[in-house]
Amino acid sequence: MPSVRTALAWALVGCDTVVDAAGGDLTVTPSEDVVTVAEFSFVPNDIERTRVEVADDDGALLATDWTEPGTKRVSTRLLALPASSTLTARVVTEGGDELDEAPFTTGGFPSQVPVLQLTGEPGWTGYNFTSALGVVNVAMILDERGNVAWYHVASGESSLSRVRLRPDQLGVTFIRAPGVGSGEQYLSDVDWSSAEERRFAEDLHVTHDFVFLPDGTIGTLATTRVIADGKPRLGGALLEIAPDGSSSVVWDGAETWPDGVTPESEFLGPHVNTITYDSERDWYWWTVQNDDCLLALDRPTSAVQLIIGGSQSDFTFVNDPGLIGPHHISLSGDKVRIHDNRDVDLNSRIVEYQLDHEAKTATFTGEWFHEPPVYDFALGDVNTRDDGSMLVTWSSVGIIDDFGPDGTLRASISGPLGTAFGYGEPHDSLPGQVRLR
Repeated sequence: MPSVRTALAWALVGCDTVVDAAGGDLTVTPSEDVVTVAEFSFVPNDIERTRVEVADDDGALLATDWTEPGTKRVSTRLLALPASSTLTARVVTEGGDELDEAPFTTGGFPSQVPVLQLTGEPGWTGYNFTSALGVVNVAMILDERGNVAWYHVASGESSLSRVRLRPDQLGVTFIRAPGVGSGEQYLSDVDWSSAEERRFAEDLHVTHDFVFLPDGTIGTLATTRVIADGKPRLGGALLEIAPDGSSSVVWDGAETWPDGVTPESEFLGPHVNTITYDSERDWYWWTVQNDDCLLALDRPTSAVQLIIGGSQSDFTFVNDPGLIGPHHISLSGDKVRIHDNRDVDLNSRIVEYQLDHEAKTATFTGEWFHEPPVYDFALGDVNTRDDGSMLVTWSSVGIIDDFGPDGTLRASISGPLGTAFGYGEPHDSLPGQVRLR
């Protein structure tokens, strides 16, 4: 789509003094690949802070961060623009002066981007980095009402299970992995305005989930090969990928924990499926689906710190029978909430335990279900906020729930039939911009 440019030259007049309000010269370039993204180039005012605001007929929607006076021409962008809309971009000063404006239009979503439905009224404002799986494979950012703020239609057939904000905040990183050691398995970077993928870790057998550490290192789950009775079987491992691209094995379950894990089809060692980084302790936590447990590992020493549940548990459950096929976890001090997938008879739940590391107990303190209860047979997550509210993904069912601090279900986002969701990563805002309404 071609660029749109207009320019207005004017001066502020007041108290018999003319003040030069230099700046403006706005150029708007909507992305050709992502209809919710546009690039902006402008000259800031040399007296006051300046930014770009985008408005529709009802008023201002979004704004870029403020640019300090005296800065040369600035290039920036906005995400979360409404699709199929006629909008107006304005260069404005902090004092409320308009330096330039340019109308522009956004295109319609491609057919692969699912139309989502909201029921109820959400109690939070923000964005959820997730993915649509099943009939499509699309990385997405959703607002609290299920509106698509950004998307990337991924090539290939392998499931796209996790989407995370990149440390440079210039796009996302996602993992493509079928989860069973076959098909394409890799990590990929995508910029906000581009459909081009930059693949990496294609030879590391990455699977299911990954996290970014503060220094940019990636901790990722992977599959390893085990030979049992002369037959190849799969196990789970944890790898780190340094910012320079080098990789190392932190823990290999095929070597250190092959016994006592219930075989699950082609798996002999642990079937690892989600990972969380605990910055306070410098631990990795992950769940093992085929041994119904949660495991924590000390990153510096690679020593297992605890196992909760399963055949090798060193913790005892109090007032609860324990886990069945657990997935994503959310940590808050010594409390842990777990997406406990369970089975079709029990239904999936979010369960909370208070951990006592000295007594080695996990005491049941609460559980939450979708209404009506569902069985989530694959993936699934829980993300807890500071006030105790939660964003919960029942992945295979295609539902994202917003629970209030008191545990009530406030709102649900659902996908069309045959659509599942990957793990979610909530953020209060998007980088480099401000939401005005």
